[in-house]
Amino acid sequence: MTTISTALVRDQVERADAISREFPERRDAVFAAVLAANLVARLLSDVPSEERTSTVAVRKDITPSELFARLRPGQDTDKVLVAAYFLDELRAKATFTAEELRSLVLEAKVAAPKNVSLAVLRNAQKGTIAQTSKDGRKVFWMITQSGLEVIQQRLQEFAGETKH
Repeated sequence: MTTISTALVRDQVERADAISREFPERRDAVFAAVLAANLVARLLSDVPSEERTSTVAVRKDITPSELFARLRPGQDTDKVLVAAYFLDELRAKATFTAEELRSLVLEAKVAAPKNVSLAVLRNAQKGTIAQTSKDGRKVFWMITQSGLEVIQQRLQEFAGETKH
């Protein structure tokens, strides 16, 4: 474990104080930011560079194109269900319209269903999508637990295929 001497901390506090005086309207915030940055930089300077870069992992969110490429939905009902899953799980959008599903399929660079509303209704008949509300002519839908399970099962199958 790396330690910092009291003298080093005092020196960094003095530096942060001097810099923060130049920004009287934001002095506290500047002081805290400069002090923290300088102390972290000092701590990292004691760590070998290969350790600094190898321990940081950045996880990117999956894109609609990646999800569709993994699951390869062929039927219009499957495309709509994958889009519903993406909106619910990866964009935290619990309710959506048929048009939003269509837009997501297009965002994934996949041919959109000829009749998205019909594909949504067929999923509703299967119990994988359910209507939540209606506002005039706009109908709002959600993916059901059954729908989530269908997609999660397909994702597990994909993960199994890629391990071999």
